[in-house]
Amino acid sequence: MDAPQFATFWTAYPRKKNKVAAEDAFRWAFQHFNNDGQLLNKLLESLNWQLQEQPDPQFWLYADKWLLRRRWEDEPDAAPKPKVKPLSEFEQQREARHRAAVAQQVEYATRRQG
Repeated sequence: MDAPQFATFWTAYPRKKNKVAAEDAFRWAFQHFNNDGQLLNKLLESLNWQLQEQPDPQFWLYADKWLLRRRWEDEPDAAPKPKVKPLSEFEQQREARHRAAVAQQVEYATRRQG
C-alpha cells in the first residue's frame, strides 16, 4: 500500500472522519486482500454502486469500519427500489376533497372553541 492509493480511496469515500484509523484499516485490507493487485479497483467499484444506493454521507460507516467489515464485498440489491406511482387524476381529486373536508372540520372546531 502506498499513500497515493489511500489518497484515491479517501477522496472517493463519502464520509471524511477518523482518517488515521482509516489509513490503518486500508493498510490491513491491502495486506490481506490484495492478492491479485486489484483491491483498489474493487473498493472504488463498490463505492460507486453503494453511493448510488445511499448518496447521503451521514448514513455511511466511517471508512475504517467499512474496510474492516469488508463492505466492498457486499452486493447490490437484486431489484431496484420501486418508484412511487403518481396519483391518478381521480386520486388527486379525492385527496383534495379530503384535505378540504379536514380543513373545514378544523375551522369549525376552532370557531366553536373561540
